Amino acid sequence: MLNNIGKNMLDIQGAKNKFLCSVFIYLIISTTAAFGQGGVPLSMAPSGVQPALPVQSEASEPFAIPLPTMGGIQYWSDEIWFQGWRIQYNCIFKQCRLIDPDAKQYAFGSFDHCKERLEKIKQARRMPPMNGRAVILVHGFFGNYKLLDKVANRLRQSGRYDQVIQAAYPSTQGSLEAHAAWMERLVSSLDGVTTIDFVAHSMGGLVVRSYMSGKGNRLGIRPDPRRFGRVVFIATPNYGTYTAQYHYQTNPLAKDIAGASLYQMGEGWKEFSKGLIVPPCPYGVIAGGTPSGKGHCSGLRGDDDGVVELSSTRLSGADDYKVLFHKHNALLYQPETAEMVNRFLEFGYFLTPEQMTPLR
Repeated sequence: MLNNIGKNMLDIQGAKNKFLCSVFIYLIISTTAAFGQGGVPLSMAPSGVQPALPVQSEASEPFAIPLPTMGGIQYWSDEIWFQGWRIQYNCIFKQCRLIDPDAKQYAFGSFDHCKERLEKIKQARRMPPMNGRAVILVHGFFGNYKLLDKVANRLRQSGRYDQVIQAAYPSTQGSLEAHAAWMERLVSSLDGVTTIDFVAHSMGGLVVRSYMSGKGNRLGIRPDPRRFGRVVFIATPNYGTYTAQYHYQTNPLAKDIAGASLYQMGEGWKEFSKGLIVPPCPYGVIAGGTPSGKGHCSGLRGDDDGVVELSSTRLSGADDYKVLFHKHNALLYQPETAEMVNRFLEFGYFLTPEQMTPLR
């Protein structure tokens, strides 16, 4: 069985390894100019630590002229979101940066420095406080926020959301509990937002569930569910996946790069899933499969999307469940997926009330 999965995954793994190298090279180049400015996020700094950067005037500050970035493809996490402006933290270089809605960098250094710059920009541009409804889109393992462009654009077109947040986080770095802690920080930054919907692909769904379960909170305190609207899971391995177990056991590079979360989705699932709750709000599931029911990967049991078994996507308690005949990532690029996500977040069903398939 392992050999069959390996045959199906070989090309994908090779592409991933090349992509990792290219991202690492980009990070070195893009941070060299500011290296040595120091600082860590406020959430990670000891109490009383002063910002590493001196207060500077806007005219004399480095990066006063915005620099283009990739927006945070692998090693950046969105720590603060404000109307498309983001303070991001790089888990490799332990630095923060402030980028605008077009992913142009306006500040680099400590968390406090970037936050101070953001406050000055908010005042200079007279940006009003956030309010209303937001939706957070969470990518999966080794993914990036751009993969959810089609779904995000459809949600923007709906006009229902004041904030459409394509969240960036370093999915290959750290455990699912660490990712849940990141989400807690991101959600906490959304001052004024009254209702939050979630759209999560693959492992991103486990991040959302971990966050809602309080796994990212030091005291295990769960967030207030009254703030949650609806959730859509797309190809999420809600009961773990054999694919993660295979890579953890047979791929040294994958094990070294993403051992914690990979282990938790595979052979460590039994331990990780203790205390993992289903969302305390309405939720639906979209999964990938095949017309024949035989699956895309011969090494997986039953039907599958090439990565996740169909049986693992069937989260009990879902208000609606639909299977589309597409592979794991290809689900994100389909117009029907975007339409179904939009419809569920608005009405609570994917197609019509009569065609709902609840999982009880």
